[in-house]
Amino acid sequence: MSTLVVDRTDLPVAPGGAERLQALAGDAADAIARDAFRYEASPGTRRYARVRCAPDHDVWVIVWGPGSAVAPHDHGGSRGAFAVASGALTDRTTTPTGRNRATVVPAGGVLAIDADTVHGVANPTGVSAVSVHVYSPPLASMAFYDEELRELWREDVA
Repeated sequence: MSTLVVDRTDLPVAPGGAERLQALAGDAADAIARDAFRYEASPGTRRYARVRCAPDHDVWVIVWGPGSAVAPHDHGGSRGAFAVASGALTDRTTTPTGRNRATVVPAGGVLAIDADTVHGVANPTGVSAVSVHVYSPPLASMAFYDEELRELWREDVA
């Protein structure tokens, strides 16, 4: 994974509940979408940058190369939402009862993520995708899991 440098001071602020996080992610994706053609990643890779960090939330931009994915993970107790600015992503969520759900999020789509959700995200298409992620409280750690939802490792997020 490589870091993407983005300086966006025009992104929205001040989240509240899940609906507000979805609105923030959607608004930020709209702002990014105007420039989305500039954001690309090599096949199988992702680039990401935290573009805002406030006391109560943070905002990330992730560029997904064709065929890229992130393993099942949690957000360390943060709730969140992501919006797709360009391309399409597939979110695969596994519930605590072991039920799997796949949701395709197209450009302009927004998906809320509960604080206790374990999910993976993938770009199964042949073109780069760009998404905006909002977390509240700010993302501090992520745990990664195997297919049986056994925690493999935890990473602190800087």
